[in-house]
Amino acid sequence: MIEMRGFFTRANRTWGFARHIPPRQMVRRLALSWRRQMERIVAPSLDGPALLAADAPLPLFEPRPSGGERTGEGWRFTFLHRREASPALIDWRLGGVGPVNQLWRMNLHYFEWAEGIDDRAFVEAVEQWVAANPPFARGASDDAWNSYAVSIRVLVWMQQLVARRGALDDALVKLLAGQIGRHLRFLEVHLETDIGGNHLLKNISALLWGSAAIDGGDAKRWRATGLRLLRRELAQFLPDGMHFERSPSYHAQVLGDLLEIRHALGGDPLGGALDTVIGRAAQVVTDLAHPDGGPALFGDAGLSMARSPRVLREAARAISGRAFQARAVFDQPEGGYAGLRSANDYFVVDAGPLGPDALPGHAHGDIGSFEWSIAGQRMVVDQGVLTYVAGDARQAARSAAHHNTLAAPGADQGDFFGSFRLGKRCRIVRRDVQCRDAELVVTVEHSGFIGPAGGARHYRRIEARRDRIVIDDQLDRPLAGAAISFLVAPGFEVRQTADGIELVGADATCAIASDGEATIEGAVWWPDMGVERVTKRVRIALAGRSCRTTLTIVARKES
Repeated sequence: MIEMRGFFTRANRTWGFARHIPPRQMVRRLALSWRRQMERIVAPSLDGPALLAADAPLPLFEPRPSGGERTGEGWRFTFLHRREASPALIDWRLGGVGPVNQLWRMNLHYFEWAEGIDDRAFVEAVEQWVAANPPFARGASDDAWNSYAVSIRVLVWMQQLVARRGALDDALVKLLAGQIGRHLRFLEVHLETDIGGNHLLKNISALLWGSAAIDGGDAKRWRATGLRLLRRELAQFLPDGMHFERSPSYHAQVLGDLLEIRHALGGDPLGGALDTVIGRAAQVVTDLAHPDGGPALFGDAGLSMARSPRVLREAARAISGRAFQARAVFDQPEGGYAGLRSANDYFVVDAGPLGPDALPGHAHGDIGSFEWSIAGQRMVVDQGVLTYVAGDARQAARSAAHHNTLAAPGADQGDFFGSFRLGKRCRIVRRDVQCRDAELVVTVEHSGFIGPAGGARHYRRIEARRDRIVIDDQLDRPLAGAAISFLVAPGFEVRQTADGIELVGADATCAIASDGEATIEGAVWWPDMGVERVTKRVRIALAGRSCRTTLTIVARKES
């Protein structure tokens, strides 16, 4: 009986996830799987002419901080805040096998770490990679030859080959250009149209940069394919400029892709459509940045998962001639975010849907959640992400109980499972945002919690001013164990007082008063992949079916 119940639970979850996937994407997934099986039996040729164009574009962005270092004994690599050592002959399975280590290994194959190393080490690493990683070997698609990794790596190779061309001999330039051609021929028949989203934009960026960097007939084909897909996939950006996956970090990544496409092609090949999207997306990046310069951490996001908002803003200004300024108050009606900014204070709330139905992998149960910075310092923070590996930490990162909103045991905003799956999910049934002078009023209501104790609808109204946040929470029916959470940033002392809770930091003190009973519990914050910082969470039990909570800054030091 238990086994049957488990079977039906898994089947129900799978159907809740799969029914939102367009049939054409399912067919494409099957076709790609079949192609990879056949390629292991009869490996197709990727050879063909590929010469580096004389006017191949230089990189748009400065090199990233190097995650790789050539030492006297070998190499040191640091990704996801984890360091591993390798002998001189790089072990491309470094970090360990299995899904727990896969993202770390993929970062090794991305080659972004090589942007900051010297020319000799760069050439050595590329030559070693080519010798050790044939494209159609068993397991090649796990780390080295999946289309996402191919897109990132070949873009780095193209950009670095041009940047270093003066220091490399002609034979080596020719050899590396040939390898780039092989990568792009592989990519054009393995495009991730089965996934779409940020993955497909990475593929498009690589093809279009290749069309500008490589001479020959293949480049014309890459350009035609890339432009056709780009024209269609610009629809990933909502009318307010937010990328439809709704993660501030992935939004920043895809904006970087668009900026590189625009730079490589020397203009807007879509008659102004690309520039329009870039302008809107750059404003979103600007508005979703905290005073410390980092992004808001809603959904799957991290402080270093993408280039910084400042870098992207400056690149967009160089291309458009437009200066992007953070707005004092803003609303993104389609993306769902709304915010209020004053000097070095910043408040931002998620009042939008969980994510796109067909691609919910980066969605979290954070409807109604918010972040708050005071005097330039983050005070109330979203949970963040520690890992993409399925398990307790991944489940916690996505669940409503670990965001600054309302939840209850057995009731979540969606049926989150696995690493990136989402079954049944609630919907936004009411959303109203009023942007006033120095005040933001946000009302959001979802259709009801999912899970064994689900069904109750949650209504939240937030009145935000510079020094005062008033939150009204209501349920349309009782929900056992319902509570509201506030995750406090490390660096603040959290203490109980006769009147409620105080958050005491170096530059500000916040008092929290509520109708419900407030308790303080130990917690962790995940501001970046692989980073865990000990902190506190304030948990407020719902008094009946409604609760009012007021956060007030009672002391501050202006920065």
